[in-house]
Amino acid sequence: MEAVQFNFKASQARSICHYKRLKIKVLKCNADIYFNKQCLIKKIVPNYAKIKVPATSPAARKTQDKG
Repeated sequence: MEAVQFNFKASQARSICHYKRLKIKVLKCNADIYFNKQCLIKKIVPNYAKIKVPATSPAARKTQDKG
């Protein structure tokens, strides 16, 4: 199979790179949302959501209750 070559101008290349970056951002965001939904369904808490604070102060207790 032959390699496909494209002849782009600089402005076209800039638009294509911008599109690719936006597409990657959207796909990553969708993956994050899916992961969070799965965590909620399976009732697990991911490591990034665990809050470590000393349990001695009232503010810490409120934070733990909310987390």
